Amino acid sequence: DKTYKINKVGAKAAGLLFGAYHFFHPSRDARAQADLFLRLADLQPGELHPVLDWESNDSGVSRAQAVSRAQIWLDTVERACGKTPIIYGSPYFLKDLKLPASFARYPLWIAHYGAKKPMVPAPWKVWSFWQHSESGDVPGIPAPDEDLDLFNGSLEQLKKLTL
Repeated sequence: DKTYKINKVGAKAAGLLFGAYHFFHPSRDARAQADLFLRLADLQPGELHPVLDWESNDSGVSRAQAVSRAQIWLDTVERACGKTPIIYGSPYFLKDLKLPASFARYPLWIAHYGAKKPMVPAPWKVWSFWQHSESGDVPGIPAPDEDLDLFNGSLEQLKKLTL
């Protein structure tokens, strides 16, 4: 994201909670992706746990390969920062992956626009974050049409998902 550093500074100046995500490509080396993310994200105390943004299964990659490679990314990032990463994606895409039950330990950030409540795909039972819109205005972020999200919990629970 070319505006990552600007958005990070602006969001923090506006008093918003900030976090970094990595758009995952299952066809690429997962460890190398994790290492690049860790180097560029500049994770700081008080920021959200790292997020694996999983929206596609690159062509030529089987479901099993994609799941295995995502697990490598998740394990690498968790070892490096000592915090459980969050998984972001659409309910339909994540459902189609048929993820193993072990993935339920990662908080779910579901992107489900226009719904009265988000669909929660297996293996999760609840969502942690819900991206309910892709067009809103957020203080501190200069770009138009920012994503809008809700947290499913208390302020204390939210603080537990920060570094």
